[in-house]
This record gives sequence, structure tokens and C-alpha cells, in this order.
Amino acid sequence: VQVAPEISVSPAMDSAVEGDAEEEEFVLTISNAATVYPDVTKGDIVWKHEGSVISTSDGYRFSGSKDRVFVKVKEQFAGSYSIEVTNAAGRATAMFQLSILVPVRIDQFLSNTTV
Repeated sequence: VQVAPEISVSPAMDSAVEGDAEEEEFVLTISNAATVYPDVTKGDIVWKHEGSVISTSDGYRFSGSKDRVFVKVKEQFAGSYSIEVTNAAGRATAMFQLSILVPVRIDQFLSNTTV
């Protein structure tokens, strides 16, 4: 008996700081996908960023079962993510919002100048 998938991403919104040595990657995970839905294969799990399907060639890494995606903590990876899980009994989608905080940078410091 097939059971329609039910997924969630928790929390639905989070943030990371670009340039933080401890946060080089951010991990998005769906709970118990491989255990709860053993009939779901890699092709049945689709991750998207801003509506476009993502892949390793875009700079992402996936776990073997594709229930996790590793996102680089860089400004261009901020935004809306979605995951869709499909099996013969149905489809489920979950959304996640990732904010990348970029520290203020001073490129040039001008000394006191009198005109």
C-alpha cells in the first residue's frame, strides 16, 4: 500500500552570515524522508531555488538520498527554496526561506583631509 508523502521543513525561515567560518554551508533537510517513504527514489525528490530546479552543477551538494541539500552561505544563494516529493500515491511540497546576512565591508578608509 502506497502512502502519499507528507513533508515539512522546519523552521520555515532561517538566516546565516556570509563569511562566518563556522557556517560555510547551510543544510536544508526534510524529516524522515528515506524512512517514512522508502519507495521515494532520487528522481522523486526535486529541490528548487526561486522556482528553478537546482543541481550539483549550480554549486549545491546533496545527501545520497537527496533528503538534504547543502547550500553555500553566499549572498546569491539567499531566497526561497522548495522541495517536492512524489510517489505513486501523491505529491507533497514544502517551502523554506533562507536569508544570507552580509557583513558591512569598508573597502577604503580615508584619512582626515583638510581642504
